[in-house]
Amino acid sequence: EFQRDLRSTFGPDHEWHPWKDAYVNFLVHRLLQVEIGKFKLPFGLEETGAEDRQDFVFQSRTTNDLTPAREYGAMLHANFLKGGRMEYQVGVFRYDGEGSDIHGVPTAGRTYAGRISGEPLRSVKLLPKTIRHVYLGAAVTEGAMFEGLNGIKGQTFSGFTYMDHMYVQGNRTRIGTETSWVEGRFSIKGEYIHVSEERKQQGILGNDLPDKISRGWYASGSWTAVGQMKSSGKPKNPFLTGRGFGVIELSARYDVLAFFSAPGPGLASRDPRAPTILPNSDKTWAAGPTWYLNRLLKIQVNAQRERVTDMERKAVF
Repeated sequence: EFQRDLRSTFGPDHEWHPWKDAYVNFLVHRLLQVEIGKFKLPFGLEETGAEDRQDFVFQSRTTNDLTPAREYGAMLHANFLKGGRMEYQVGVFRYDGEGSDIHGVPTAGRTYAGRISGEPLRSVKLLPKTIRHVYLGAAVTEGAMFEGLNGIKGQTFSGFTYMDHMYVQGNRTRIGTETSWVEGRFSIKGEYIHVSEERKQQGILGNDLPDKISRGWYASGSWTAVGQMKSSGKPKNPFLTGRGFGVIELSARYDVLAFFSAPGPGLASRDPRAPTILPNSDKTWAAGPTWYLNRLLKIQVNAQRERVTDMERKAVF
């Protein structure tokens, strides 16, 4: 698969990484496939999901700021267990991913990633059928950061930076969990991501500082108000190309993203070398309808309300 963004080719918009997916995948065995090239690191339910099936116009801030996104690398993956209900993914990548870049420049070197996901409860017959089909997943990444102002920053949808880059050195570790449940016209999904960044020898006197912590989660739900969707993700009765009205889905999401540090000495401050980081968080509500006209077209409208805990980011000494 090869995909390239052409906005900088036909317009004035600058794109730091015009090449999106650019990879080949080899089927070695039913329990082993090898993927080589540029693709998304196996981390994040919303980030790795199909873009044409996203419930909202914009991804959550948790996904946008904390997931690694795409990078060049190699990955082993396959489905296993009866019916292929579980999947494993293990890979090594050149950098930490475009999601943590600063103006196209990587902030961490070689990164390792692993993920396991699927429906592990499907064979537990004692549980109700609707519970057995719950999707669960867990993922982790780890890579060595480049020394400097390379810590993950927090930014609103409008581009306001409420948590600046901090001085870091050492490993960046992500841990993520995810879940999804679908029952008839209703669906619920959620995700939790914890990122720790070491700050070795980043104190004013060259001393080690407590880790910088970035933590986010979101929960979303949707209801199919009109029409019915096939398991393939296409409207059962499409508009224009069929005899129906397509599918109208109503969705809502609550998203929380926070930045702080592990316990440290002194009062909290926003200084980029502060032992104790002055915490800040961003909380966002999003809601709106999605009209799936047919397998090729959809119309999506969202309203968002975003609130930053400390807009002024005044330092505390």
